Amino acid sequence: MDTDRETYFKSHGKLLLTGEYLVLKGAKALGLRANFAQNFSVKDNKSTKGQIHWLAKNIKGEIWYEGNFHIEDGKVLPSEESQNDISLKLAKALQFVNDKTDCFSNQSFNFTSEVEFPREWGLGTSSTMLANLSKWSSVDPFELLKNTFGGSGYDVAVAMTNRHILYTLNQDERNIETVSFSPAFKEHIFFVYLNEKRDSQNAVASFKKYAESEKVIEAIAEINEITKLVSETNSLKEFEDALKRHERILSDILNEVPVKERLFSDYTGGICKSLGAWGGDFIMVTGKKEDLKYFSNKGYNTILSFKEMICE
Repeated sequence: MDTDRETYFKSHGKLLLTGEYLVLKGAKALGLRANFAQNFSVKDNKSTKGQIHWLAKNIKGEIWYEGNFHIEDGKVLPSEESQNDISLKLAKALQFVNDKTDCFSNQSFNFTSEVEFPREWGLGTSSTMLANLSKWSSVDPFELLKNTFGGSGYDVAVAMTNRHILYTLNQDERNIETVSFSPAFKEHIFFVYLNEKRDSQNAVASFKKYAESEKVIEAIAEINEITKLVSETNSLKEFEDALKRHERILSDILNEVPVKERLFSDYTGGICKSLGAWGGDFIMVTGKKEDLKYFSNKGYNTILSFKEMICE
């Protein structure tokens, strides 16, 4: 077999600290680059044409997905044994790449991805995959997202820049500003996993019924102000007060009870802030290290410090 070169790519996962949901309507959001990434290797084989093999491994190096695809009349099709929802979504991504580059017509490829984080954490298994595929193929990552999973694109922007960002989306126009985020009080910031995964695509679909309300339009300016303050302040009290206000605004729009009130009403160490799709994945909490026993006593044992979770 005439195997040519193997290339490697890496894209970091993310957390959305401010602007969740409202980023879809033009609010400025603060997206943080996580320490954890998805690694991606591509081996091309010029001795065969139009064959694609995709292997995805979890944090333990175990295979959680394997699929084969072939090109037929310009179409990327899953093989008979690879007919499932993941393969169909992946075929759409590969189809977009092929339509833009025709890269699968004259040779075959083996793609291997491996995440550095548990997939259920919600740090961006899909967005880091799309970013890696875009880096390899040089297709527009946001067009690739639009034609596959959809969403605001902030997660792809974090993965493409591998930086913290301030992100604004107005229709199809994006403003991406890379920023530093290393507040003086970072030793008081922690991330607690809620032991459940929230489907962000379903959450976004649910938000759309509120998206055109007066509340949403009125909230955007206030969220923008909060995002700016949160990204710049070195006062823990200012940071906490701003994010409490952020939680109240989103609670009012989504008609959902804030996570602190719903699960942790007697936590006195600091604030609890939902991240991304409300109701699952991680929350951010403030407090002292000894305060975290409160969460572990309730069965929430995956707790990461700022240094463990966030790149500086």
